This record gives sequence, C-alpha cells and structure tokens, in this order.
Amino acid sequence: MALIHMGCVSLKPAKARVSSRTASSLSSSRVVLHYFDLYGRAEVLRMLLKAHSVDFEDHRFGSEEWIRLKPKAEFQVCPLLEVEGKTLCETRAILRFLCMRKDLYPSNPKEIYLCESLCDFVDDLRLPLIDAARTSDIDKMMKAQAALPQRLLALEKRLKRKQGSPLAYFHGKAAGMADFLVFNFLWDNFLSPERKEDRAELVPKALVEFAERMLGNSALRRYLEHRPLRPY
Repeated sequence: MALIHMGCVSLKPAKARVSSRTASSLSSSRVVLHYFDLYGRAEVLRMLLKAHSVDFEDHRFGSEEWIRLKPKAEFQVCPLLEVEGKTLCETRAILRFLCMRKDLYPSNPKEIYLCESLCDFVDDLRLPLIDAARTSDIDKMMKAQAALPQRLLALEKRLKRKQGSPLAYFHGKAAGMADFLVFNFLWDNFLSPERKEDRAELVPKALVEFAERMLGNSALRRYLEHRPLRPY
C-alpha cells in the first residue's frame, strides 16, 4: 500500500486553541534536543519541530555520553529539550509545551479531553509492542500484534467521530498534538518505506489518508525522506 503523493497542505493552527498570551514563537530561542541516536521517544518531537520549521540542534548521543549527561537531567530520563533558558524533560510534557507555544493545543475542556484521551490510547497501542520487543518475548509480541487490527479500527472510528465521515485531522482543521503522536506511531510502525511492505495493509484506509495529509507538510516530508535510517 503506497502512500499517494500529496500537494503541500498547511498545518496552520485552527482558531480557539490556547490563549495568544500563551502562544509564542520559538524562533528567537536556542533550541537543543538531546536524545539517543534512535527514533524512540524523541521522534515525535523532531517531527513537530521540523514540520513547523523550528531551527533546533538535534544532539544525538550514545550510552557513554548519556552516563555523563544523566545526572544533569532532573528526572534522569531523556529526551531533554533546552529552550528559553530551561531544560525540559518527559516527552509528553515537552510535546505539550511546544504545542502550546505554537498554538497547537486546545483550550476547550472537551477538546482537551479528546486530545489527551487519544494520546493515552496511542500509548496503549505502542507500549505492548515496545515491551514485547524489549523482552524478546514471542508470546507477548504475538498477543500485541493480534490486538492491533481491532485497535487501529478504534483509532479510525475516532477520526470518523462526526457523522461517520473522516475529519481532516483528529483536532479538526489543523494538525495538533494528538495528530503528531498518531502520525508518529503510524509512520514508524506501518507506513514508512521500511515498514509498509510488511505492515501497511493493517492500517485502515482513513488512517492512511490522514497520514497522507500530514505528509502534505513539505518540511515534514523532507525530514522523513532524509532522516538517518534507524531500526526503531
């Protein structure tokens, strides 16, 4: 299942998100992302930063350098993001911070629920696969794989929540925080050139079309075409 080439689609934020007093540009701030030389937890942050043309240093390191950096991290975890004179940690919190700064996070309580519940569901999809791979447990992997088709259909159902017709994005008219998390999961597990031959058929049509719309952002597409190839 090949992804269709799309024209450039803007990811311009929709109205009625965070207050304009909260949203601000990151262009004047030095931004450094610290993470292992893998996709992993940091990849969704790289995708967001690239899609919105934020100039940042992508500092990738190995295990020996992490031993030196770890004591300086507040919770001794990575990724870490240096921005606005601070060092932030925890992937979801960093993503939320960036989305608020770029006006990509909702302000209405109902929309916040829809966003955060979808983010939690992506974790429910991803974590069993990570756990099975980390432990090399075949039974866990088979169980996690067997659950995927039904769970991907549930993800598609959320995209179609209004009158059964797919929304352009999970957040409505523009790609927001949950959209980047879903896209990251779909791309790196099913739809990337390295995965699509074996796994793309698992992805429902509406989710493939959603991924195509995300790829309409030319900066994001260029990043994915030229990023370093890593196994995970």
